[in-house]
Amino acid sequence: AGKWHRIKFDTIRRTKEQGGLAYPDINIYYQASQIAALVNIMQNHSDSHWEIIESSYLQGSTYIDTIWQIGKNRPPTWRDNPYLKNTLQTWDRFRKSLAPNISPISSILNQHWFPPLNGTKRTDKWRNSETYLLHNLADKGRPLEKKTLEGKLNISLLWFEYFQIAHLIRDKAIHEALIRPETSFESLVKRNPKTSKGATSVIYKLILTSLSNKPTTYQKLWEVDCDNRLTPTLWNKIWNAPSLKSSLLSQYFQSVKVLMRWYITPSKLHKIDQHYDPHCWKGCGELADFAHIWWQCPKAQKFWSLISKEITNILDITPPHSPESILLECWDSQVISSLKQPACSILLSTAKTTWAFYWKKTNVPTLQSWYERLWKQFLICKVEFIHVTDYNAKSFEKFVNLWLPILSYLSTKDILPTNNTNMRNLCF
Repeated sequence: AGKWHRIKFDTIRRTKEQGGLAYPDINIYYQASQIAALVNIMQNHSDSHWEIIESSYLQGSTYIDTIWQIGKNRPPTWRDNPYLKNTLQTWDRFRKSLAPNISPISSILNQHWFPPLNGTKRTDKWRNSETYLLHNLADKGRPLEKKTLEGKLNISLLWFEYFQIAHLIRDKAIHEALIRPETSFESLVKRNPKTSKGATSVIYKLILTSLSNKPTTYQKLWEVDCDNRLTPTLWNKIWNAPSLKSSLLSQYFQSVKVLMRWYITPSKLHKIDQHYDPHCWKGCGELADFAHIWWQCPKAQKFWSLISKEITNILDITPPHSPESILLECWDSQVISSLKQPACSILLSTAKTTWAFYWKKTNVPTLQSWYERLWKQFLICKVEFIHVTDYNAKSFEKFVNLWLPILSYLSTKDILPTNNTNMRNLCF
């Protein structure tokens, strides 16, 4: 409490596919639950007892009619309805991001764009048929035949009434709404009500996606540090890097901290308090921002060059010497195969942890300290594998293939216990 947040809440609440941590936003979830209450109403499966109780507020309309009316077109008493006022205000706030104004799931009753059924005597006849949504009146963007439509409505239509419906369906805006791909919210409403479980979670993700359509702050900063080489495709690779999918918390959080630029640098400390020296802690004399501390400093360059050589010796691969490759693990499968990417991710995330351990020190980590951390990382992974993972021959072979080249190399550096000479036995 009272501490300065290093990462914006807007960033961590995003879905992982959008570069966030999927941290739940209770406020948005509450608003999603409000809109989820409208789903059953749109499916015409609301409890009729509520409509009887609130009939004085409806003024000839029903819930489903009023949902699709623009706020000012709603009756004054309906806009002040104490039962659904907050729900309708929430719906109006996020309506454009969920479904367009004219939607296949829109009601044609009491709408300003279809006067024939706007408060007329025929409105009740259509409402009793429970077939007054746009998608029920057309097939692939074309109006249904008169007999077919009468069968659905279970009423007889005058030819004049049918021509009005056909003219409505052929209207350019209505026709485009019927033939365009459905939005996720429209699909949710149209599916079977028995499968509507989880509607709140679906709407929550839709709202969150609409609010998170702009790049995050750390994306903008990384693009500057990487000379604008990071395209949306590369960002998807970064967000799906093996370390960000790892079940090992130390590896996961280390990658998140670097990705979201969690660490406070000398230049940032200097902006907070002018008494702090903004120059590099390693003694190179340069102004130290995030890119300098992690990559541009001569001592950092030397450290990452040594790590790259070690990775080449261990896995027989050469990761590109660039910040997006070393720090963000953005790899091309043609350069680093998908089979070797998990092992490469372990080596690099451990190197980042080792470098962060020397964050405010003038000296830099040695390869020996990196070797020792790798061994500790293996012991943690081993315990997790035995007690958490579904242990079977296939998963064990996968675990061995992941760590065997690393352990074999560590055995040449006098890191492993002297009484273990068989690398596979270490995995038991």
